Amino acid sequence: MIMDQYNETGLNIALCDKVSPTVLAAKLTNLGYENISPGTIAKAGEFSKRGGLIDIWLERYKIPVRIDLIGEQVENIYMFNIFTQGIIKRLKEVYIIACGITPKIAPKWTKQKKFPLQSGNSVRLFLSEIEPGDLVVHIDYGVGRFIGISNLKLDDQQFSSASNPRESRKVGFTCDASSLVPLKPQKLGRLASLQDEEIYDGLAQTDEKTGRKSNLTNQHLIVEYAKGDKLFVPVDQIERITKYIGVGGRKVPLSYLGTGAWEKTRQKVTESVTEYAKELLELYAKRQLSTRVGVGTDTPWQKQLEEAFEYEETADQLKAAMEIKADLESNHPMDRVLVGDVGFGKTEVAIRATFKVAQAGRQAAILVPTTVLAEQHLHLFRERLQGFPVRIEKLSRFEEKEKQVDVVSGLKDGSIDVVIGTHRLLSDDVEFKNLGLLIIDEEHRFGVKHKEKLKTIKPVVDVLSISATPIPRTLNLALTTLRDMSVLSEAPAGRKPIETSVGEFDEEKVKLAIEKEIFRGGPARQELRRQAMAGGQVYYVFNSVQKIASKAAEIQKLVPSARVTFAHGQMERKVTSNKVQVTSLEKVMDLFYEKKYDVLICTTIIGSGLDMPNVNTIIIENAQAFGLSELYQLRGRVGRSDRAAYAHLFYPKNYVPEGESLERLAAISESTELGSGFKIAKHDLEIRGAGNLLGTAQSGNIALIGFELYVQLLSQAIERLKNKKLS
Repeated sequence: MIMDQYNETGLNIALCDKVSPTVLAAKLTNLGYENISPGTIAKAGEFSKRGGLIDIWLERYKIPVRIDLIGEQVENIYMFNIFTQGIIKRLKEVYIIACGITPKIAPKWTKQKKFPLQSGNSVRLFLSEIEPGDLVVHIDYGVGRFIGISNLKLDDQQFSSASNPRESRKVGFTCDASSLVPLKPQKLGRLASLQDEEIYDGLAQTDEKTGRKSNLTNQHLIVEYAKGDKLFVPVDQIERITKYIGVGGRKVPLSYLGTGAWEKTRQKVTESVTEYAKELLELYAKRQLSTRVGVGTDTPWQKQLEEAFEYEETADQLKAAMEIKADLESNHPMDRVLVGDVGFGKTEVAIRATFKVAQAGRQAAILVPTTVLAEQHLHLFRERLQGFPVRIEKLSRFEEKEKQVDVVSGLKDGSIDVVIGTHRLLSDDVEFKNLGLLIIDEEHRFGVKHKEKLKTIKPVVDVLSISATPIPRTLNLALTTLRDMSVLSEAPAGRKPIETSVGEFDEEKVKLAIEKEIFRGGPARQELRRQAMAGGQVYYVFNSVQKIASKAAEIQKLVPSARVTFAHGQMERKVTSNKVQVTSLEKVMDLFYEKKYDVLICTTIIGSGLDMPNVNTIIIENAQAFGLSELYQLRGRVGRSDRAAYAHLFYPKNYVPEGESLERLAAISESTELGSGFKIAKHDLEIRGAGNLLGTAQSGNIALIGFELYVQLLSQAIERLKNKKLS
């Protein structure tokens, strides 16, 4: 279409629009942008024209946008890295608001009324304040995020809340003929296909009744109920159907159509859920109402750190980092969940948040589940923050006694800025002078009591919880507005899916898999491999401490050319007086990292966040004994570079997988695409059932109505109680 959406405050440009580069440059100048053509833009408010390329740095963006014109047609629009010129995120359209529009219009208008946005039914409250003929000037937050609202006419119509930035991304409106709300088209989330959701497999719910899928046609999904009654659900009303997830092992009766039994059940569960919601709100209310002085905006040091990152950030990483920074700069303590698939860059986001807090004179604590992960984080944090005046230390019960005393003292007097530690951080002798940020890595590995104890060290502390396979409770708390969530769903450039095989244990397959990895590039490179200059490495997961040494000897005999070692969390330590020497575990891991060994026979100790890009084959013996999330975490230890990666999952000879073990192995073998962590979490929920997620008191309710409806009722109860408090 012809680009005609232009006025004195901005213009909208979309793919396939018609506009000449010269005309576009003139309009950008009229909008207040500085033309530095043919130079390179360096800050917000500038644009540059080079042939058919228009680079523009919008004030509200942290990164610039490039508009690629062929002739007079817009062919590409994308955000790009100002240093590498690489594409960060492709766009379908961009709205270019006038540069410095806020100060320009401010003198022209008198603010007649300030309406404080509140959580809950804010749109309805907001509309009730509007008088006929009023002019509403929107800010870029809350309701004002919906740029393009040109007319509002209110009948007795209930609207969804749009004041919360998280909710506004998915909010929609349903209006009758007498109510009109014209909105600029917003990109909403894609409705997953039937195949993706698998809602037609087994039990499903329609209008909150439980039935069983009977058939799927091009026009209808047929759901069967008790006594053979059937309901034909049109495909265009597929949102009425959700997959039933109950409590593992319980038989689920089908509902009867045309009776009031289901309504009574729902009412009973609603009452119980409301009581549970009150408990949740009381738990989080203190943090929601707390205030504290936020940290300042980014310093030159912060920008220097971020620009020194050797990889190109994904758009999700940049977005998550900005969301976390906004939380830290606000006057309310952060309680955010950072969810990202294995190897998607969560640690880098955490490092940036840590450095921002440290520059404000506050301490940061990173809680990790294992000493091995603590050691790796220590090296990584120190490497990234090298050259900046930030003292980073590690604390675990396996450190030398004198070292532990020194670290505890440094935390108390404030001489230590960042501490990375295991459960040792939760000890009674650990005190902080000015704790500002708590990062909980691998959140699902810690109990609620552990996390709540550390939060109580200081009443107002920012909390960032990190998870690769989010536990559904955390996910649903985030979706019900009790916690904020940032999601890393985009794989770093160059990553490849991990080729996964599942089968009966076969020594020959093990031998071939190891040799294929350690002789990457061919046997001719064996000498180079010996010099640690070529070839890959292998994790061999064997989860038996008692037999791990003999398994290492077995693999060494099977592949004589490989350099084999083993490691587990109970390896002996040599103790002299109050000093603990370097542990065998740490020494082995360091040597393996330095490529002195080719194969590491290990327990699940490697499953927590280890990042060794040269290890691109993992073999898991007795895979049927592991949980689905555990298998996914283990597999995620490989494939962390641009090399092809392989995962071989073996079950014992003559063993026939069945039941839950069969479902787990099938799920892990099917979920090989990049970013399948959420799918894994969903599979795990379905296999185990949802009864243990919210405690035994709620498991009966989940069994009665299913997990999806339970979460919906819980969300509604929380919102209802919050609105009641506001009124």
